[in-house]
Amino acid sequence: MKQRILHIWLAFTLVPVLMLSAKQRKLFNTMRRFVRDLPVQVKQPVPVYMAAFGNGNSLGLSEDKVRRIADLAALIERNTGLGICLRRSLVRYHFLAPKIPLQVQFGARFDDSKQNRSIAGHAWITLHETPYYEADENWHRFRVLFTWPQMASV
Repeated sequence: MKQRILHIWLAFTLVPVLMLSAKQRKLFNTMRRFVRDLPVQVKQPVPVYMAAFGNGNSLGLSEDKVRRIADLAALIERNTGLGICLRRSLVRYHFLAPKIPLQVQFGARFDDSKQNRSIAGHAWITLHETPYYEADENWHRFRVLFTWPQMASV
């Protein structure tokens, strides 16, 4: 419920701005196309498709504006067959990584109790190994399986 309220707030605060700003509207439309194309991209191995990401043009907008527009594009483009966490992480990474050193974390949570055997996946962004605008409850129970880009070993 809390997440739904945040999504509604995002839409109500950002949509009027998009109507007035041609630059932000252009970025929003570019991001929506990017999200719609993700299902084709993610059919490749993770390192292959991730190597193509991280070079999006944010049109000189602030980090906060780009992040908020990316979140709205990921939220609106629901018919991709991909979870919102993956859509949001990839669009944020693609358009923000040229400006700031982000990493995408791909993780899984395993429940092996007698009543419930399941696995859940999640993707989120980190900045300097700290979740980037991600609520703790969304990532803290997940074990990181893959990070992009991987940090060089010391």
